[in-house]
Amino acid sequence: MAHGLASTGRPFLWVVRPDTRPLLPDGFLDSVAGRGAVVPWSPQDRVLAHPSTACFLTHCGWNSTLETIAAGVPVVAFPQWGDQCTDAKFLVDELGMGVRLRGPLRRDAVREAVDAAVAGPEADAMLASARRWSAAAREAVAPGGSSDAHVQAFVDEVSRRACGVQVAKVVPPSSEELHQSPVRVQT
Repeated sequence: MAHGLASTGRPFLWVVRPDTRPLLPDGFLDSVAGRGAVVPWSPQDRVLAHPSTACFLTHCGWNSTLETIAAGVPVVAFPQWGDQCTDAKFLVDELGMGVRLRGPLRRDAVREAVDAAVAGPEADAMLASARRWSAAAREAVAPGGSSDAHVQAFVDEVSRRACGVQVAKVVPPSSEELHQSPVRVQT
C-alpha cells in the first residue's frame, strides 16, 4: 500500500494505526514528505467532505460506505472480509462511484486504481454518480425526506403502542410509491 500511494505522485492522507506504523517501509515518510501525510487518526467525515479530497481508498466498512456516500467522493474499494465485499460491490457496481482494487496488493495496482478514480476515462462519471447519490442521501435525511419520514413513522408507532393506543397499521410504500409518498397508512 505504501509504495502504491507513493507511486501515484498525488498528495494523500493515510491513517495508519500506531501499532502498524513500524511496518512502513524504511524511508517511506521521508520520500513522501510534503506530499503525503501519515497520521494515527483523522475525522474521516470531515476529511471526506473537504473539497480537496479527490477519492477515498477504503476497506468499505459500513460506516466508511455511508460517509463516502454522504460526502459524494469516488472510492477505490479494497475490501478485506465480511460485509466489506458486499459494500464494495454496492459502491462500485451498483452506484457506479468507484473502482475495485483486486488481486494481490501491488504498487502498480494501487497507482492504476487511484488514477482510474481520479483521472481515468470514467473518473468524471464516477464523480457525478457520487455527487448524485450524496444529494439523494441528503434529501432523504432532511426534514420531510423519505428516511426522516420513515424514522418519524416508526417513532410514532412505537410511541402509540407504548401508550396503549390502537393505531392504524403503517404499510411501507411500494417501489413505485417510494418517490411519491414516504409512508402510506392503511386503516
